[in-house]
Amino acid sequence: MTAPDLSIRRQGGGFTLLELLVSVGVIIVFISLSLVMTGKMRESSAQSKCASQMRQLHVAVMQHALDHNGYLIPSDSGSNPKNGMRANIRWYQRIWPGVLKYASPLTDYIEGEALGRISVCPNNAEQFTGHTVDGIILKSQFGWPYAVNSVVIVSSARSDDGRFVRLLDLKNPAQTPMMSDSRKGSEWGQLWEGSFEPHPNQSRIGTPHGGKTNVVWMDGHISTMTREELLSHIVEMAAR
Repeated sequence: MTAPDLSIRRQGGGFTLLELLVSVGVIIVFISLSLVMTGKMRESSAQSKCASQMRQLHVAVMQHALDHNGYLIPSDSGSNPKNGMRANIRWYQRIWPGVLKYASPLTDYIEGEALGRISVCPNNAEQFTGHTVDGIILKSQFGWPYAVNSVVIVSSARSDDGRFVRLLDLKNPAQTPMMSDSRKGSEWGQLWEGSFEPHPNQSRIGTPHGGKTNVVWMDGHISTMTREELLSHIVEMAAR
């Protein structure tokens, strides 16, 4: 018995088995390339949206500072704030009916729900029903918020007089990071150490954009870089 000749068309103008296999292979390759391109476009869109959100947050932070004698908002107000803020307020916190009664002062510049949403990178967005997630006091309904540089958006524990950092204290805003993408879950944290490296909490800097993080600097410009590049910059700044 001889093998069939796959190169000869069948009667009636149909395709041979070989031609069908080639066609199917071409279609599979085309679909694979389309999926890759779609994934890249989706990631590019998420990165651009994230950068836009950071710019909006920077504007709100600057507006708040200008309205408060140049003092930057803290990352949290602590249990006994001395600057007129309510206790235990996070910078991204909004009034959340049935969960949180008080909001961040930034809601004077960005509507509450909008603040909650844009304080989270699209790649870190989730929906939560309570202010605590897996034992972490998160106070965010919409996901894992950006992480801030604790040197400029300081915690209450870092401020001796409760007045926090003034814009006039910044020697080089264009070289001072304000916030970055964060990580998720147990690796999330609301701030990281921005004055020296290494520090354990710098692992909180997330890299959701193809292994890179978006960073908004105190002058408002955005960079996309690896965590190592950002940490290298911190070392350079500390040496100056």
